[in-house]
Amino acid sequence: EGSIVLARSPAGKVITPAPLPEHISAGLDNRSMHVRIGAVRALGELLIGPDLALALAAWEALEQVAEEDRPQVAAASREILQAVQDDDTGQEQADRGPTTIGRRPPIIADSEFTAGRGAIEPTPRQEPGTRSRGGKLIVTGSADKTARIWDTATGTLRTTLIGHGGGVGGIAFSPDGTLIATASNDKTARIWSTATGAPRQTLTGHDGSVWSVAFSPDGTLIATTSQDKTARIWNTITGKLRTTLKGHGGEVSGVAFSPDGTLIATTSQDKTIRIWNTATGALRTTLKGHEDWVLRVAFSPDGTLIATTSSDKTARIWNTAPGTPRQTLTGHQGRVRGVAFSPDGTLIATTSHDGTARIWGTATGALHTTLTGHEGVVYGVAFSPEGTLVATTSQDKTARIWDTSTGQLQTTLTGHDSSVWGVAFSPDGA
Repeated sequence: EGSIVLARSPAGKVITPAPLPEHISAGLDNRSMHVRIGAVRALGELLIGPDLALALAAWEALEQVAEEDRPQVAAASREILQAVQDDDTGQEQADRGPTTIGRRPPIIADSEFTAGRGAIEPTPRQEPGTRSRGGKLIVTGSADKTARIWDTATGTLRTTLIGHGGGVGGIAFSPDGTLIATASNDKTARIWSTATGAPRQTLTGHDGSVWSVAFSPDGTLIATTSQDKTARIWNTITGKLRTTLKGHGGEVSGVAFSPDGTLIATTSQDKTIRIWNTATGALRTTLKGHEDWVLRVAFSPDGTLIATTSSDKTARIWNTAPGTPRQTLTGHQGRVRGVAFSPDGTLIATTSHDGTARIWGTATGALHTTLTGHEGVVYGVAFSPEGTLVATTSQDKTARIWDTSTGQLQTTLTGHDSSVWGVAFSPDGA
């Protein structure tokens, strides 16, 4: 008598994407559209195969191809994804088997539901492809070897990214917010799923600490810089190395793509900024003027300006073309570390070893606001997508979120066990 209530425990075995087979990864990275379409079809075979980890990797790769590749290749990927969804409609999970579980491969599988027996579908927050909304999330990287994803509004911790063997400094969201890239002292960069915190790719090849990381505006490429005096460009989907940028005479610390993706700027211990052609890796311009190590770099939203920071206690603004100096921002009492343009390009934020962050007017170089409250070196800085907030990270083991216009502290993020270095907001519209 009475109602029978059934429930499944939310606890279970986490399934993470497996590395794609070498021939498929190579195919996705091939310049030939027809070869990439062939690789997409091979992903379709993995998607309906018995290996759930490979199926998940295939689904995520197909989603990325569908969003980022040429129309013909993207269409082939969408066709396969849609076919799986259509085949799944109206069928019982027990009848489907592991080939079409969920409406996409599962992230969480019950310990009793192994491949071939079924799976528990994730909650919407954990579902692959779930995107962060503009500025709703913030990610930080720390000397404690972790990156952490936080809710911007409440300051609550959402996910901890664990796997690096060294401190995590460089941090970046992909343009669509589905991925996070991290750079570490362990000589690698890693790509993670924003929704699940699962690792996607490990980028190996640098011979020294990896200092910074950036996504291209279309999300298809990732650039990294290293203690080994090089910058490298990688394919986001496959993790394959595309180009190595050589020429700096010292460690390469900062990197940024121009808004149209055609240029890459790097900064170095050799006191220079170099601008490279993204497609060819050819050096376009070398900017000189700083008197010490140039640490970080940012392009203005319209691409006409470049801002840099240096151990010489200044930040500088340059005309991208022809690479001429425009403003020198003076006032910090220690080396200047992080730099970011506001989304509308009217403001520049900088951080310093003097324990402060400062916000400057781009047009005049005049100081607008000084952010005080951190109890140590201030490392990273980022504006929210709408520009109303600015985040900073510090040696004091915290990240802080401030009101851009007033300089008032809004939220303090605590939980890291060591200095917090990198910071990024989830992108607008993601």
